Amino acid sequence: MINKKAFTIVIAVLIAGLIIGSFFDYQISTFLVQKNNGLGIFFAAFGEWPGYAVLSFFSGFTFILGLKHYRKVWGGWVLMGSAVIGVACAAFFQGKAIYSINAYNMEEKTLFPGLLVGTGLMILPVLVGLFFGNKAHNKELWRITFFGLVAIGISIGLVTIVKHIPDRPRYRLVVSNPNVDFYPWWKICKEKDALIQTYGISKEDFKSFPSGHVGITSAMFLSVYIPILLEMKKPEMWKRIFFYVTCAYILFLAYTRILAGAHYLSDVCAGGIISVSIYLGLIFFLDKYAKKIEEEQTKSLSE
Repeated sequence: MINKKAFTIVIAVLIAGLIIGSFFDYQISTFLVQKNNGLGIFFAAFGEWPGYAVLSFFSGFTFILGLKHYRKVWGGWVLMGSAVIGVACAAFFQGKAIYSINAYNMEEKTLFPGLLVGTGLMILPVLVGLFFGNKAHNKELWRITFFGLVAIGISIGLVTIVKHIPDRPRYRLVVSNPNVDFYPWWKICKEKDALIQTYGISKEDFKSFPSGHVGITSAMFLSVYIPILLEMKKPEMWKRIFFYVTCAYILFLAYTRILAGAHYLSDVCAGGIISVSIYLGLIFFLDKYAKKIEEEQTKSLSE
């Protein structure tokens, strides 16, 4: 059984961080930011990979279940189609992150190599998903992986949409251009278009709130379902391990985003609040199915 209380605590901590950032965003960034820091640049390019890896793993698992187990023909095509879309999105966005202005700031002509690298990084998690999906015995596992894909898609879409509402300037832009003011997360930057036209600023520098990196990487929280999908012994222990590893990594990733001047504290907390809330809703939705599957697995392992 997935510990909903633990997810609720995570959301409460993120809300506390959002409140603190509302008052001290600029001061915290001034203290932490290190311009052109190699760690910040590296994680800007590759920091989302664990989240995309979970997306690709779920996609591979869903594809093979759709191919082998689902009873209705149209249902099988839905599962396989969603899996293909999931992998394609993971490869595209991971590849795009590598050459973006937030990371290594390569020229647009390097788009293809970036996507090639992004695709390569998704091969292993997809193959792992296909392998274990092929070994799965319980036909109901498609509910976990398919709705997991849906939840990740909603999370990515919602974070992306919210980014375009306040158009918040990133810290690195505020300190490098005296014509750009600091904006709290709740205030809309109405001067965005004029600033872009006048000073040739990239649109990416007005996407500070919320953090896409933290929002996307929060998909790692769905790894708490891996012990069920892989029918692992001592599933409760493994769930706790996956949960704490996810918390530690996202905390570190959030630090690197502030370190790079790409986000404020309130940005990383908001990205986490949006995504973790969606995954908590998914856990409530899947609760009865996951509980039934776990009971069957426990009975099978004890025989």
